[in-house]
Amino acid sequence: MAGNMGREEMNGNQLKMALVVGARPNFMKIAPLIKAIQQHNQSPKPGLAEISYILVHTGQHYDIEMSKSFFRDLGIPDPDINLEVGSSTHAVQTANIMMKFERICLERKPDWVLVFGMSIPRLPQHWWPPSSG
Repeated sequence: MAGNMGREEMNGNQLKMALVVGARPNFMKIAPLIKAIQQHNQSPKPGLAEISYILVHTGQHYDIEMSKSFFRDLGIPDPDINLEVGSSTHAVQTANIMMKFERICLERKPDWVLVFGMSIPRLPQHWWPPSSG
């Protein structure tokens, strides 16, 4: 699984995940999961689905170079999607994350959404998937 294209081109028997990070401390939390997914996919086991994922960065910390250095130092691939919500009030950041992330979920239809941290990016776990009522 080299690069972002490899993650998006997977098909067949697979579990689709959206991994969402926003704050720098959570980059450290996602690194071991990404490594575990890569190991899982490199050593397939009968009956277990391959795991494809998209890495979504909320972009709430607008210093792109600092984020890139954390990703590089931790061995995390570049995000597939950056929501680029930037710096603002919590209400504005939350609204922007929810609107932009909903589009991603509707397009990509992940089986699982994993959101790391105790901050604004965790909100999507409370409303996705939408009720069918």
